[in-house]
Amino acid sequence: QEQLHKLRVLGFPLAAILQPWVFLMAVMVGVYISMLVAFDSLMREYDWLDPSAIHLPDLNATHAAKEAGEYEIPFWLRCLSVVSPACIGLTFLVTAAHLWLHLPRCRGFDEELRWFPSFS
Repeated sequence: QEQLHKLRVLGFPLAAILQPWVFLMAVMVGVYISMLVAFDSLMREYDWLDPSAIHLPDLNATHAAKEAGEYEIPFWLRCLSVVSPACIGLTFLVTAAHLWLHLPRCRGFDEELRWFPSFS
């Protein structure tokens, strides 16, 4: 166990990297990045959700609903849709910082211990 605590990867103890919360956060970052890529392609394809850039199929019911204004996206909803990925990213950063504060620090009285419960 002492050897495990001495191993380091990119300056971090290997035992800390192998924790379940590290894997959870890595998966969350991966999902967030994949969603950002999908969001980016959506924004490019539909010109930042501009209603004039959204082309609907040529059906009679579609034209009637479009003329009635049923497919219009309100401005406030467009803004909310565009800003939400940034808010999600900010929430993730706050969560990661809060989690980092709960990790063990050098406390000065337990350096001689051979076992650290939070890293094992």
